[in-house]
Amino acid sequence: MIKNLPQGWRVEELNKCGKIVTGKTPSKLVKEYWNSKDIPFVKPDDFKNDDIIEFESGKDFISKQGFEKATKIPPYSVLVTCIGNIGKILINKNFITTNQQINTIIPHKNIHYKYLAYAIQKIKPIMIKRANAPVVPIINKTDFGKFEIPIPPLPQQEKIVKVLDNSASLVEQQKQLIKKYDVFLKSKFIEMFGKFLDNMLNSKSLKEVCHFIDYRGKTPNKVEYGIKLITAKNVKPYHIEENPAEYMDVSSYESWTSRGIVKKGDVLFTTEAPLGNTAKITTNDIFVIGQRLIALTPKALLNSDYLVYCLSFISIQNQINKKATGSTVKGIRSKELAKIILPIPPLELQNKFASIVEKIEAIKEKETQKLNHLETLHVSLMDKAFKGEIG
Repeated sequence: MIKNLPQGWRVEELNKCGKIVTGKTPSKLVKEYWNSKDIPFVKPDDFKNDDIIEFESGKDFISKQGFEKATKIPPYSVLVTCIGNIGKILINKNFITTNQQINTIIPHKNIHYKYLAYAIQKIKPIMIKRANAPVVPIINKTDFGKFEIPIPPLPQQEKIVKVLDNSASLVEQQKQLIKKYDVFLKSKFIEMFGKFLDNMLNSKSLKEVCHFIDYRGKTPNKVEYGIKLITAKNVKPYHIEENPAEYMDVSSYESWTSRGIVKKGDVLFTTEAPLGNTAKITTNDIFVIGQRLIALTPKALLNSDYLVYCLSFISIQNQINKKATGSTVKGIRSKELAKIILPIPPLELQNKFASIVEKIEAIKEKETQKLNHLETLHVSLMDKAFKGEIG
């Protein structure tokens, strides 16, 4: 990223690009610091993993009195998470303050704030690699300030920002389009099955309508290549992300699957961290599932697609949350999950919904391919930008 730079470019440490400050949390014991919503108080859950967020307001606030005891951050600063999930980025549009998990750069006048954000996003993999704690990754303020980025003249920074903003906008628009299809399926589910869920018609326990495959209590030996391993982090609401893939040794497959083999049409359910994500297996590939997952195989009365959306419905999620245990991380055991009560509509109606899901998923697949193309284009433009090939 910083080799063979064009004439007029320079390499600078982040601490030369602006003033770096670390957030802090005023005492929670002083009620006056927290009794009014005067100033946004930014925490890591206000960030997204990959996107640069332009932030106006979030869930948490601090009073003007509390702000006097906090780290004052002016608009158009660049905030970066430096504990736990390293390298998430946010740009504030108003005065804010943050907690201690966030380092902020208040850019100098010759540094465009958005260029700085893109440059930090580009070196995120380096930051993650250098995070200096084995359990909870952390980059302190001093080390954060030592990361280097290339700096072109301000006019070229502005040109780079314009190009990258355009490509990032196309990516975001495509993501929002795909989300609309998910919203459509949720609304269609409520339209078709709302009366069954409201009145719990023809209800049965999950144990009565599903077979369970539960590998909890077992930890696989992971290898570089072998049988694909799907873990809880791969299971998102309504779909399974298989990359980055993990693998289990082939020689362990037989003993690992002694409790049952997961297959196409089964529904995966995350038992904790996160609790309650559901998705249907849509491939015939051979793979195994990790500890925090339960595979549900519907019996004759139940369609997989109906089960996925039913388990995500708020009244069913409330049942799940009530049966979950744990003071820090909530989780549910298979014997408790088996007691969850579901309404069972006519199978013909379930199958009709499944045919709608199939058509929408086919459209989403095409739109996802477009998204992948746009993301590849954006990455390519990022590479060119920081080699001085845009300007």
